[in-house]
Amino acid sequence: RVTWNATKTSYDGYAIYCQIPGETKMSFMTVTKNTSFVDGKANTRAHYFYRIYAYKTVNGKQIFGPSLNYVYATGK
Repeated sequence: RVTWNATKTSYDGYAIYCQIPGETKMSFMTVTKNTSFVDGKANTRAHYFYRIYAYKTVNGKQIFGPSLNYVYATGK
């Protein structure tokens, strides 16, 4: 489970990206309106890196805010 604090500005949701073991770049996982995400594919022997981007939909396009930090975790 990855959790984060809600943004202070009004956004429509959050996009979650993850870098899995053996990959060289982050891949899109999903979008959510919640402030937590459970990665059911993570295993206990590897580290996974996550970035969360708040987004707002403007004229039908998702505009992303910055992601200043990343978190890493292992599965349980």
